[in-house]
Amino acid sequence: MVNESLEMASIRVKDRLMSLQFTHLEVRVQEQCIIIYSMENGGPAVRASLRHLPGDRYSISLANHRGEWQPTPYAGTVEEVLRLLTGKLVFALARWQ
Repeated sequence: MVNESLEMASIRVKDRLMSLQFTHLEVRVQEQCIIIYSMENGGPAVRASLRHLPGDRYSISLANHRGEWQPTPYAGTVEEVLRLLTGKLVFALARWQ
């Protein structure tokens, strides 16, 4: 069963990414995380994960070049982590050439 607040947050993430022209990125809910990924060479390439924490807060993990999760020290509301992800951590969302 999907957590409704997590599902709503994933829609906000997708809408924000589209409004910022990150049209190459997709969003899905997996367990207690919002996964941000792109399609590369015919398969998904994970970029970032927003793990749902108590109190409707989220922690950010970024995927390394092998697709393994690397936690960051950042956490906050979905709006706060989106500002960080599309600002200070935007390199993780850049289109691969």
